[in-house]
Amino acid sequence: GAGLGFSTEVLLARILSVSEYGIYVYVWTWVYVLAVFCTVGFKGSLVRFASQFRMENEWAKLKGVLRLATQSSLATSFVVGGSFLASIYLYSDGQPSGIAEGLAVGMVVLPFLTLNLVRKGALQGLKKVVLADLPYLVIRRVLLAVIAIFIYGIWGQFDATVLLTAIAFTLLT
Repeated sequence: GAGLGFSTEVLLARILSVSEYGIYVYVWTWVYVLAVFCTVGFKGSLVRFASQFRMENEWAKLKGVLRLATQSSLATSFVVGGSFLASIYLYSDGQPSGIAEGLAVGMVVLPFLTLNLVRKGALQGLKKVVLADLPYLVIRRVLLAVIAIFIYGIWGQFDATVLLTAIAFTLLT
């Protein structure tokens, strides 16, 4: 996973211009930090509760805590993402920059990443660690590299907004 991540980042750094790669890194960092915040602590607590409820065969309780974690995290991500989008709109003065466009796409990605983090915590608690890490560390990175190469092959140079849209697609898988 680390090797794939490094290889993908090198590929993206070579394909994107310096400023577009900077926008991508800036936006993706914000989105990831906000996604961790939007899990409202459920990512870590699901590891504990899923493990405990699995050991006690309390499947109804596990279903309830998963539903609560999903709904709470999703609601928080919509509020945070919506607030960020409103801030972007208010402070861009009708002239969106590359960063503003990237952040707007990133806020659309935020709920998907948040749900992926919650799912990862639940799977780790159920002792499915490889299955928890596989989508993020391997599948998403390979798919992102393939999409980036495909887009670069068709259009040549592309920008961070297109890349962040591709990331949104990889999070849906």
